[in-house]
Amino acid sequence: MKDVLVGSVGTNVLSVHAAGESRTVDVVLSENGVEVWEETFGPTTMSVHGTPSHINRVVLGTSAAQEAMSLLGNRDGAPAEVLGEFFKTGEKTTLDLMDWLDWSAIPYEVVSSVDGFFL
Repeated sequence: MKDVLVGSVGTNVLSVHAAGESRTVDVVLSENGVEVWEETFGPTTMSVHGTPSHINRVVLGTSAAQEAMSLLGNRDGAPAEVLGEFFKTGEKTTLDLMDWLDWSAIPYEVVSSVDGFFL
C-alpha cells in the first residue's frame, strides 16, 4: 500500500501480474470517507497512456460509501472486504466501479494520473 495519505489506512484488495503488466487495487479509509486506488504499470499502460504507470482514484464521501456498501449487500462489512469482492468478481476495474456508481446515483469524485503522481 502506498503511504501517501497522512492519517489513512489502506488495504490491498487485488494484485494481478500478467504479460509484464501489473495491476493493483487498494482501498483506503480516510477521515473523508473511502478511496479506491487502481494502479497499472507495464507495456500495455505505456502504449495506452504514453507512460509506464497510471493511477485512477475514486473518492467516496462517508455517506456515499455507506450507501455503496448497502447496495453491494454488506452495509456493516469492512469497505476493503466489500469492495475487494466487487473487484475480484469478473476482473472489474475502477471504470466499472464508476459505471456502477453512476447507475446507482451514488456521488463520487475521480482523479486520474498518467505518470503515477498526483499534483
